[in-house]
Amino acid sequence: MSEIIDQNEQANGPTNDVTIDEVEVALKRLRIRPREALESLGHLRIDKARIRPLDDEAATRGGRADVEAAILAPAEPTNSREFDDIEYVAIKKLRFNAETDEDRALVPFAHEVNLLNDLEHDNVVKIVGFVEDVGQGVAWMVFRWEKNGNLREFVRSANWELPERVSLINDVATGLQYLHGRNPPICHGDLKSLNILVNSRNRAVITDFGSGRAVDSAMGVPSQAVYADDAIEKQHRTRTGPQAMEPLKAEIAASGESITVTGPAWTVRWAAPELLLGGVPGLPSDIWAFGWICWETITGNFPFNEENDIAVIWRVMTMDLPAIRNDAQLKQIKVLCSLMEECFRLDADRRPPSIRCRSVVLWMDQTIPLGGGGNSSAIARSSGLLYALGRIQFRNHVMDEAHKYFQLSLEVAKSVGDKQSEARALLVLGDESHMRSENSRAKELYIQSRDIYSRIGDRLGFAQSLNNLGNVYRVLNEYSKAEESYVEARNVHSQIGNPLGFVQSFLGVGEVYRLRGEYSKAEDSYIRARKIYSQIGDQLGFAHSVLGLGNVYRLHNEYSKAEESFIKAHDTYSQIGNQLGIARSVKGRGDVYCLCSEYSKAEESYIQAHNLFSQIGDQTGLAESLKALGDVYNIRNEDSKAEESYIQARDIYSQVENQLGFAQSLEGLGDVYTTRDEYSKAEESCIQARDIYSQIGYQLGFARSVKALGYVYYIRNQNSRAEELYTIARNIFSQIGDRLGVAQSVEGLGDVYNMRNEYSKAEESYIQARDIYSQARNQLGFAQSVFNLGQVYHRRNEHSKAEESYIQARNIYSQIGAQRGFAQSVNGLGDTYYKQAEYSKAEESYAQARDIHSQFGNQRGFATAIEGLASVHSAREEYAKAEELSLEAQQVYRRIGDMRATAKSLWQLCSLCLKQARCVEAERLLCEASTLYGELGMEQNVAQCNGVVDMLRRFMRDDPTYK
Repeated sequence: MSEIIDQNEQANGPTNDVTIDEVEVALKRLRIRPREALESLGHLRIDKARIRPLDDEAATRGGRADVEAAILAPAEPTNSREFDDIEYVAIKKLRFNAETDEDRALVPFAHEVNLLNDLEHDNVVKIVGFVEDVGQGVAWMVFRWEKNGNLREFVRSANWELPERVSLINDVATGLQYLHGRNPPICHGDLKSLNILVNSRNRAVITDFGSGRAVDSAMGVPSQAVYADDAIEKQHRTRTGPQAMEPLKAEIAASGESITVTGPAWTVRWAAPELLLGGVPGLPSDIWAFGWICWETITGNFPFNEENDIAVIWRVMTMDLPAIRNDAQLKQIKVLCSLMEECFRLDADRRPPSIRCRSVVLWMDQTIPLGGGGNSSAIARSSGLLYALGRIQFRNHVMDEAHKYFQLSLEVAKSVGDKQSEARALLVLGDESHMRSENSRAKELYIQSRDIYSRIGDRLGFAQSLNNLGNVYRVLNEYSKAEESYVEARNVHSQIGNPLGFVQSFLGVGEVYRLRGEYSKAEDSYIRARKIYSQIGDQLGFAHSVLGLGNVYRLHNEYSKAEESFIKAHDTYSQIGNQLGIARSVKGRGDVYCLCSEYSKAEESYIQAHNLFSQIGDQTGLAESLKALGDVYNIRNEDSKAEESYIQARDIYSQVENQLGFAQSLEGLGDVYTTRDEYSKAEESCIQARDIYSQIGYQLGFARSVKALGYVYYIRNQNSRAEELYTIARNIFSQIGDRLGVAQSVEGLGDVYNMRNEYSKAEESYIQARDIYSQARNQLGFAQSVFNLGQVYHRRNEHSKAEESYIQARNIYSQIGAQRGFAQSVNGLGDTYYKQAEYSKAEESYAQARDIHSQFGNQRGFATAIEGLASVHSAREEYAKAEELSLEAQQVYRRIGDMRATAKSLWQLCSLCLKQARCVEAERLLCEASTLYGELGMEQNVAQCNGVVDMLRRFMRDDPTYK
């Protein structure tokens, strides 16, 4: 105990010179006189005769006091045996100079006793009493003797585990929050491991308030008045000469390149930069010192352990601090590393307040140190310590190690019949299974945990189990069960007054709303959750709520707000070292880039997220990133890569029993099959996805799959069914506030109207879709709408407007790398040039479109382009070449099952035959086309074919030469 109370006290105290006038002013400003202060503290006065020094304990000499161990005898005699009444204490004895005025000598003593009397906290030293007879040179403070010594001694006494060390840091943070939270706040002024005791319960206690001061709460630094005792002591030194250990003073040159050291100022290794520059201690300098206490507690080393004081000052002033994250122990607790980096900010105003330090440390995995230290056999360790060790590994995604600790924790709890620890271990094993996407197993473990908590009456544990069950039900798309679990958990948390649990359940309900497409409710839940998490200082929960908001904004097509939310979530997750959260926020940004048609950025984000999910073993996240990559490849017309990604995602979703993801992967495959003209497979995929969405009550997915089915029927010329499905999809999208879905559905309706030659309705639909895409910054959708408008203008023979639209669409497709759209626009330009008899330009456009479609395997696009080339050759009366190309196009259409396009190609071949007076063959082709149109229900086209057939037959009857 020799160095507990006042070790290294000679390094305390400001060094600025003062004058006699300053002393007098300071004395006048004292709110109480030392004699008056001590008289008011009479209940603490102890008779000197009760103090019995221990002969075998040597006193320790500090800067202004000596500290020695003693026994404090009872105030009144008792009948109990002598050793029952022994109370070991530490005596802090202030030293006086013979020439010191008594009142002046009492100032620092009265100040410290008065300050300590007002403090009452488990993590702040409690004064037992004082002995004062200044005339005899006696001014002693009496404290409880703590046999565990100071924090530095304790952490070096055994190989304590990380959770045990964090517990000590939490004690210091709690005590510091108490001091800084008083009115007025108390600045300790000399916080370091040597001034922190560890009591018999292995809890840390802040001591030695010789430098403690009340501060101006507005400024965070001590007011001038409370420095009276220091002013007196300094003036006394000017009269009597220097003390044995004069404080060190460091003067920094204006250039910052040189230092002159004239003697130690504060305790240099813990001193903040502003103190080394001559400033006074304040709340921020306590926070800087707290950062070093974190360092000492985890590493067991002094700050700058291998440096002398001059080197320390230089390194502090140049902010050349040790690399926190390079330490093997510290890097396992990333959130603590981030907090320490905040504590070591050069700008004192930007250091975190003590309440934040405590709130951050509070959520770290910790357990009170066990009596014998760490590294004992596994069975001898407490279930709580094993649990905490597992949590550290879990947070670092070292899942196999985490599982071992959790399983051991469960076994120890069962072996000693500790039901509460057993339930806790089951709960965290459920978390581990959930992380691995083993959701059935997770559900089983959560139910076991819930039932034990219910039997033992632990309502907090019961609510936590319910909340985690809700998470599993949500992933399994059992939204009603999930909502029921969250609401029940929320109610319990509300009843027991647990704001953290309440907001976690609230956040879960928000997730359910989002997945159901109820975006307004979801947004409200996330905003409320974010506010509560911010108030209680839970960074992880704060990041979760911001991430959820990002997803809502993305689905609302508010991409700037979404991106901002994802970046904020990413930064918060990075600060606390949460890799899963980082991966999710990276994936979220990829979603925004994809919707803004920035496909290269989206692909980069998805690949990064894919790698992170793979590293931490998150199967659901892995499937999500694969599905998202499939979307990018699908948009880029890289059908093989898209199909591969969707199939991989589908299979993982199936393994982890995620119906929503499974349906989304099917939906993506339906898009690929539609692009490849494999309509039966596309229809099957879309119907299967639609039915799953309907079963799980996911409106957004249901609307998307209905829209996709509408497109399949449109391509098959089943326009009535297509119109019906597009209308249903549009209405659902409108109800849930998905503007992008509305635009796509309206665009689909425009395609139907265009096919029916209802050009005004088609134009109106395309313009509406275009404007929505523009507002949503969706370049792909905008380009498609512009292209479709070009199609309408082309059919109306408004060639200039058509050409302008095709060129605009082509340029956008080129910018975003959508090659299929680019080829379609070029083909459209070919049609416009052909109608204006600009055959060379038309041929060039068709040939370019043909080559691009061929490169990407788009058979319909390829056939359409060679049909255009056939038209050019026909116009040039190069009939053989035209017929060859037309037959090739027809074969392609037949191969892919496009009846409408086949009928159209038959009509074109008929035109070629008529130009060559081959009427019989033309009649055959027209009859075949009429049959196809009839099967498609296109009666107008049937009538047109039949009319031409009747005309041909009449001509052939009247003039046999037409045969």
